[in-house]
Amino acid sequence: TGRVWMRKSGVAIASILACSLVGAVSAAELGNPQNGGSIADDICAECHVVRDDQVNVRLVGLPTFREIANNPQRSENWLRTFMVTPHFEMPNFVFKQEQVDDILAYIKTLRSR
Repeated sequence: TGRVWMRKSGVAIASILACSLVGAVSAAELGNPQNGGSIADDICAECHVVRDDQVNVRLVGLPTFREIANNPQRSENWLRTFMVTPHFEMPNFVFKQEQVDDILAYIKTLRSR
């Protein structure tokens, strides 16, 4: 009947929308590693080694981005929270969500396979 068809159509449309949103969220979570590398060069490289060929760093003893990427205790959620929470050890950077996504995408490129 008409009601059954409308209910099935509504479920189908809701399913399509949900899948579209999941895809959009997944794509947004990935970020842009090139942008992340540029942000890291501009901001993070003052204190951290963000690239293997980097020679100048102001503070010695801080983890490199490659070390951060390969530390099993530093999950993406942990890093995301760390980057948006003020810390006495780090300057108070205010990153936009897109910048955090991009930096994390760059860090992921440094993981050992």
